[in-house]
Amino acid sequence: MSAQQHNVFSRFQGWSGEVPEGLLVEWLGDRVPAALLGRRWTPRVRSAAASAPAFDEEYFEWIDVLEMALQAGDVYTFLELGAGYGRWSSRAAWAARQLGKQ
Repeated sequence: MSAQQHNVFSRFQGWSGEVPEGLLVEWLGDRVPAALLGRRWTPRVRSAAASAPAFDEEYFEWIDVLEMALQAGDVYTFLELGAGYGRWSSRAAWAARQLGKQ
């Protein structure tokens, strides 16, 4: 039996489409070069019924980003500080895009 997802995930649609060559596509549609993550690209199609992110070490960060997007006004301003490659900024932008925000 799988665990129930946090209700904020139901407000967003998982990305659907053919995965572009050389890229990995995350749940909301953000794209990451496969080489950046040290992974090999394989052709695939992601279904519109793609499930929400797994319950792992990033689960609560997903909840935070999605809730902030919902609570933002017409413009969602997001600042990411850290030594990564900006994946949370990208995810925030895709969440805002789904809600029609800038």
